[in-house]
Amino acid sequence: MAPVEDVAPPLFERFLASVLKPAGLICYCYYYLLITFLQWPLLAFQDLQAFRHRAFSRVWGKVGAELSQQLEGNTFDMLKTASGVVLDVGPGTGEILCRLDPALITKAYGVEPAVDMHPALQKNINKAGLAGKYEIVSCGAEPATLIPALDKLALLKTEGRSNEGVFDTILCIRVLCSVSNQQDTVNELYRLLKPGGRLIVCEHIASPWPGRASVVTWILQKLWILAGWNVLMGGCKLNRDTVGALEAAGGGDRKGWKKIDIGYWETWHPIPFVVGELVKI
Repeated sequence: MAPVEDVAPPLFERFLASVLKPAGLICYCYYYLLITFLQWPLLAFQDLQAFRHRAFSRVWGKVGAELSQQLEGNTFDMLKTASGVVLDVGPGTGEILCRLDPALITKAYGVEPAVDMHPALQKNINKAGLAGKYEIVSCGAEPATLIPALDKLALLKTEGRSNEGVFDTILCIRVLCSVSNQQDTVNELYRLLKPGGRLIVCEHIASPWPGRASVVTWILQKLWILAGWNVLMGGCKLNRDTVGALEAAGGGDRKGWKKIDIGYWETWHPIPFVVGELVKI
């Protein structure tokens, strides 16, 4: 990774970042959940997933732009190098698309299940100079929806399977926390990578205590989960072993990767991240 220094801020700033900001996000979620229910009360009973997507889309419309300017580590530098045929997993409203270099991209596919985000996503596609190159695909990252969608686009060399490798670069930016079965999803993304293909990640993880984090941040993470984070934040789960899932892809014990270059960021925070890239054998 690039030598970006990860230094804990002063105590008061840590308090603001660790307590007040997460609390504000949860309050936003509760507010828009209520507003969405008042406007579409039947949707919650007819299609709970669509109801949650609609509520969270409104939250993200308020905070997404700001949060997307605060990606950890050298994420922005890595995004500039995304090239070839790209799979963008869970782009949301596309706030980070301006960080991509259109000249390096042959074709890109953004798989986003929250259709309420698609209009804003298309606007950001156009603003980033990716119109005609970047296609929105209405599906999730999970194999059950991703593979049929890619098959429908005639991207799979073997019908209904991904073993051949399709993408030169796969982007996972704050998304693996919310997939329903993380290991199965990561395994499928691995298979979708071409040999030598890059998986670029910026993902928050379970607090790495004991070891890299303190017991205080571990406790705070548990408190935010109890406050409803894992339910309210678009299916986001704070306490996932994402590093373990990534390393296990391709046969386990890091065997499927030619290179794993990931680092831990903001371990002083109750929502720490791993940032970096993995290169397929």
